[in-house]
Amino acid sequence: GGFSPSQQAAFNALQQSLPDLVMRGDANLGVPSFLSNPGSFLTEGSSSTADMIARGFIVNNAQLFGLTGVDLKGVAVDKGHISSASGLAHVYIRQQFAGMEVLYARANVSVNATGRVLVVGNSLVPDVAGSLNTLVPSISPTQAVLQAASRLGVTPNGNLGVLTPPASSDQAQTLGDGGISRDPISARLVVVPITRGQARLAWNLVINMTNSADWWSINIDAVTGAELSRYNYTSYDSYRVFAEPQHRRERLRRHE
Repeated sequence: GGFSPSQQAAFNALQQSLPDLVMRGDANLGVPSFLSNPGSFLTEGSSSTADMIARGFIVNNAQLFGLTGVDLKGVAVDKGHISSASGLAHVYIRQQFAGMEVLYARANVSVNATGRVLVVGNSLVPDVAGSLNTLVPSISPTQAVLQAASRLGVTPNGNLGVLTPPASSDQAQTLGDGGISRDPISARLVVVPITRGQARLAWNLVINMTNSADWWSINIDAVTGAELSRYNYTSYDSYRVFAEPQHRRERLRRHE
């Protein structure tokens, strides 16, 4: 964790132009998790769209966020919401790598009606290419489901064969319900960040349990078969084997 010298230099430079700059950091990822300039703004006004302004802020401050050129290619606007009363836009940015979602990697940028950035929340992952353990899974999605079932305390007794074959970079596909899910099980490859400089390739599986009201999104290491994290759509609870950054826990409570 911790900031790199180049990130610290970028922060010092930004602080020169914005003396009241407030920043909170994520020690696990080694990135700024929150930026604001109380009583003022982080940027000058702009006539560009809120989406362009938000992504532009990330690109222009890539050194501060620790993002490489490869990282920036995978950074895109996910969605946005504009308050009709105030004209304030909340723009949400996601991160992908090699066609796969980087889990938990998000930025949210608030832009006012005159095109000024007010506040930025961030959990984008630096140098994904240099952090990811592999691009090639060692276990199949069906094997991943068997591992997930074991973690969830159930035993498949039905078809787990491929119903819809993969046709995208993340190998997204649909498997049989295995007798453990109310719906066919969806599987796709994702990147799970662990800490600064370490990320794991995983199978993300969505299992709508037949024996309970739980509806799990569970991430199984695509090399070792270990569980990396899970999220319950039903109770809005989450569980992670590795330590969850504080800002992520707050975001789960606030938004999800």
